[in-house]
Amino acid sequence: LDAAGARGTFVVLDAVTAGDPALVRAIAARGHEVASHGHDHRRLAEHSPAGFRAGLAAARARLADVTGRAPVGYRAPYFSLTPAAHWVPEELAALGFAYSSSVLPAWNPMAGWPGAPRRPFLWPSGLLELPVPVARFGPLRLPFLGGMYLRWLPPWRLAQLTARWAAEETGGALWSYCHPYDLDDRE
Repeated sequence: LDAAGARGTFVVLDAVTAGDPALVRAIAARGHEVASHGHDHRRLAEHSPAGFRAGLAAARARLADVTGRAPVGYRAPYFSLTPAAHWVPEELAALGFAYSSSVLPAWNPMAGWPGAPRRPFLWPSGLLELPVPVARFGPLRLPFLGGMYLRWLPPWRLAQLTARWAAEETGGALWSYCHPYDLDDRE
């Protein structure tokens, strides 16, 4: 990213911040945004509101201490902001987050919110939600620009799905996500 002059958002789990603060500090020092991936890597519906609030408040405070600024962004593990965790946007706003990218607006066996808006939207709490981009692939809508889809789909299929997304989602925001193991086979 340095060589390309590119900047990104690094969504960091609290265990990484606690275990390697120098790494997180270096990410921020290079001009990248550091956002929170939460206190633990569990689906949101597995938390109680009080437990979620306490864990995320501690994670946010640790990130602020390590980077010198409180994170404004949050992404739920597994894009698990679903109807079963409808209370989360209010908690995020109350903790001081400005945006979330935690909704997968499609059916998914792990998490998903079919029928959720596919374009950025505001929750009643004022929190901005940036849903993961999805495109139709047969009967499904897939988050094609991240995770296993980004690794396994051939470039021509990615281009096809991007064109399909652009035709269906004019005015939306197209972005990608990846994990360290998506880029480095030693991880």
